[in-house]
Amino acid sequence: MAQVDACVVRKELTYEEKWQRFELGERKYGQQYSQVYFNRLNMMREQLKKAALQRWSSLQEDSIMERMVQAKDGAESVVVGILFKEMKLKPSILQEYAKHGAAMMPNPPRRAEKLYADESDALILEDETGRIQLEFHEEREILKDLREEFLVSGLIVAVKGTKTKKGLFSVAGVCPVSVLPQPTTSISEDDAYVCIVSGLGFGDETMNPLYADLLLETLKGAALADATENFKLAHVIVAGNSVCRAKDGSDKGEYLKSHKAIDRKAQDEAAFPMRELDRFLCGVASAIPMELMPGENDPVNYLLPQQAFHPCLIPDSTKFTSVHRSTNPSEFSLGGQTFLGTSGQNVDDYMSYLPPVNKPAEESAQRLDVLESMLRFGHIAPTAPDTLASYPFSSTDPFVMKEWPNLFFAANQPSFSTTVVSEGTSSVRIITVPSFSRTREVVFVNIRTLEPHVLSIEISL
Repeated sequence: MAQVDACVVRKELTYEEKWQRFELGERKYGQQYSQVYFNRLNMMREQLKKAALQRWSSLQEDSIMERMVQAKDGAESVVVGILFKEMKLKPSILQEYAKHGAAMMPNPPRRAEKLYADESDALILEDETGRIQLEFHEEREILKDLREEFLVSGLIVAVKGTKTKKGLFSVAGVCPVSVLPQPTTSISEDDAYVCIVSGLGFGDETMNPLYADLLLETLKGAALADATENFKLAHVIVAGNSVCRAKDGSDKGEYLKSHKAIDRKAQDEAAFPMRELDRFLCGVASAIPMELMPGENDPVNYLLPQQAFHPCLIPDSTKFTSVHRSTNPSEFSLGGQTFLGTSGQNVDDYMSYLPPVNKPAEESAQRLDVLESMLRFGHIAPTAPDTLASYPFSSTDPFVMKEWPNLFFAANQPSFSTTVVSEGTSSVRIITVPSFSRTREVVFVNIRTLEPHVLSIEISL
């Protein structure tokens, strides 16, 4: 009998689900979306008052108005409210309906093709009692590096200034929540890695399937020379857009034809991307625990928060107990570190509010600024439900942050970028995860240090 000199054991990380707040119970769609904003305001109002008193230490507590209607002309005061950005280039469902009438069949927007920013844009602050337009001057205080353009619809802020006789609010400063408590847990002392991959894009005829096969073999360790090093990979996160975007028409390989009956052959072609995804997930789950998040292109509900993949879509891989089907956004703990991430719709939609940039490096930096803004303002998806489709919650807003995570990521982005946001004793690693179908790149994160690095999959033919 052959003697075994050593046995390599894959690293294991403690795992805890924290995404229950994004799960939808009984779904009702009769309520008004305005309630979402008032829920958001009521959940964050007290935090903003405390943040304002800390930020402006000379401020008297009675200067913070309980309601906007209490602000008096000519007297400096602080009001807490919801920002609304009036933008003439922003799409309007009422204008669409007026143009097309009842025959209108709206499609999900391609946000990357639309930018709403214009010189005529105006910011309005509102609460339960009214609304008032904000007037900014050259000398204004928001955040260290945060410019006025990053103030978008849906943010809850405390604004210091003076109400003018013209009915405007002259802004002296804007205060976000800025910093939230961060959970303290026991963190692994050994090096172990988490791989985050997004945009696998199964069913995309322009993508060579060998890339996905080589990625699978890399994750399992067969494509690496040093197997011992590879077995430090302890978890894989598949972060949305695992199949390609739905198409209309009769192109081979499509998996959805809107409003059209399809024959059996077309049904088989439509199911092909999901079968390929199921095969890939089985390969990963047989060796490594994994988190599976849905994305904008995947066959789940379109409204945020997107619910987990139904087991019937991936019947073979769901038999593995190592597969965790989660929501989008998703939050979970790995090795004592809290991960909070999305499949990227929140960042893409936020970018639509910002002026265009010309260089890829500038866009990468801007996307990091967007993620930092979400942290500072304490909200994962501020532009929902205005321009980002979301469920009409009647009594809560699950996108409000109550704590800062240790790692905050957005997937399906044009390129990889990262930074660290630090405030006091709190520190958050921010990462934009590139789309694999566009870049052939995945991100590895050291669970002990949260230091990321990029692995590029290349094929030489």
